[in-house]
Amino acid sequence: MRFGLKFNPFEWASHDHKMANRKTEWKKITDVLSSAYNGETCRFVLALGDYGMGKSFMLNQIFRAATESRGVLAIKDVLTERPIPTRSLLRSSPEFDIPSRIVANLGEVKLLDLWNRAKSRKLDHIRFRTVFEQLGAGNESAFRFLIGEKLKHDELEPLGMRTSLRPPDDSIRSLFETLKIARLAGYHSVLVLVDEFEAIMSKLGPTAAVRVLDALRAIFDEYGPLKDQAAKIVFVFGLSAQAWDKVGDLERTMVSRTGGGGISPFVERILPSDKIVLNPFSLQNMIELVESRLTEARVGSASDKLHPFTREAIEFAYSVSKEKPRVILQLCYMLLERASEKEDVSQVSREFAEETLREYNIAPPAAEEDVADNR
Repeated sequence: MRFGLKFNPFEWASHDHKMANRKTEWKKITDVLSSAYNGETCRFVLALGDYGMGKSFMLNQIFRAATESRGVLAIKDVLTERPIPTRSLLRSSPEFDIPSRIVANLGEVKLLDLWNRAKSRKLDHIRFRTVFEQLGAGNESAFRFLIGEKLKHDELEPLGMRTSLRPPDDSIRSLFETLKIARLAGYHSVLVLVDEFEAIMSKLGPTAAVRVLDALRAIFDEYGPLKDQAAKIVFVFGLSAQAWDKVGDLERTMVSRTGGGGISPFVERILPSDKIVLNPFSLQNMIELVESRLTEARVGSASDKLHPFTREAIEFAYSVSKEKPRVILQLCYMLLERASEKEDVSQVSREFAEETLREYNIAPPAAEEDVADNR
């Protein structure tokens, strides 16, 4: 890589970067989560934003911050399979069960760690005590039971169970037994991050999606009687504003047909203050993002933090970025790659940016008067 850079820092799919901008949104999110961690009830928090606005990046930053927060156990990738197959996000089966996915994504190793930290405490209220003891003894069937897999009779017998768990009621019970163990292990809150929440509706369809939302409502409600025994659960859902509108449409449809079903009770449990909107980037936001990324890859220092980009090139890229951070990063990535390939290019100028982005049909063709001016 030329221009005094160690690498191209504009990877748009990587979350391993410092957060630039979003100070207002981040303050709102941290305030909401602080309130949730110190509160007496479960919470549903929404991170709303159009595609490309940085929801996944934001959820990853929330996860990182949570792992450094005392007493908070963070779980992410709830909509993915374990192990995660290439590009497979969510089973199309209507049997998708979110309580089981939460336990599954917590993972056997972490669950064993929780048990080892909790087993010396008073366990009279743990209904799955034998299951956890078998987990500690190395019986792999114990974890499979907790995540809702179907077990044979000879696998269930050592666990002290007659049947496998049946969603959603039994899997919710398994989740709360896990939350009790987490509480005994020193965690007051379990943060569950659910990215691309709209996948539930698009992959499962309305009927199955309603069952998932009703299961979430049940988790919310059933924490109350157990709040002195279990770690509270706080959900952060990342989804587009359009997807949330579809939830509203589905809610209105269900109200007209059945009086609300599982949609209204879920929606009504979300505080208006717990909806955080990721706004489009301003030009200044883009400049700060570009400067931040370049600083990460810079060898030494530079008098111009935007080098090798000119401000005019950034302004042009911004004009075709749709004000989306992801698009901004993609455009800068392409421009820097192309400039690095050309030895005669000393900077990414506006003219170079226009020429390159028009070549890929990203920018509109130059007007005739502009062409004449260039001549």
